[in-house]
Amino acid sequence: MKKEGQAWGFDLVVGMVIFIVGIVSFYLYTTNLSGASQEVIGQLQQEGEMIADSLMSEGSPIDWDASNVARIGVLSDARINETKWAEFKSLTYGRTKALFRVRNEYFVYIGNDVANGVGLDASGATNLVKITRVVVYNQSVATLNIYSWN
Repeated sequence: MKKEGQAWGFDLVVGMVIFIVGIVSFYLYTTNLSGASQEVIGQLQQEGEMIADSLMSEGSPIDWDASNVARIGVLSDARINETKWAEFKSLTYGRTKALFRVRNEYFVYIGNDVANGVGLDASGATNLVKITRVVVYNQSVATLNIYSWN
């Protein structure tokens, strides 16, 4: 009697088990990885919305400046107030993060004027979320753009 066929069948079963375990492990790893990524994006989205909501208000107190600001807001009469925008730009980045109550980095600018934005440069960001709000600035419609990343 020859037993060579039986040994080959056993090798095939062991090989298939190893292959299936590898495929299942890969599937579970990629599923968990994408879930963690979605959680990070959700947090960035939430923080970006918090910054946008704060900026789209009049702030606190209503006539705030760098010495008495409790909440940063750059609107007056539903328009960007240039004085408040200048005060916002004069605040240190660390202080604005504390006032916005965010942990991740941010960058804010109006329209296409990236050079006059407030915050840190987003180049090299791994996870990046952009929030856009429509505002009236200099008697015309513009966008308030907020980038949030880690």
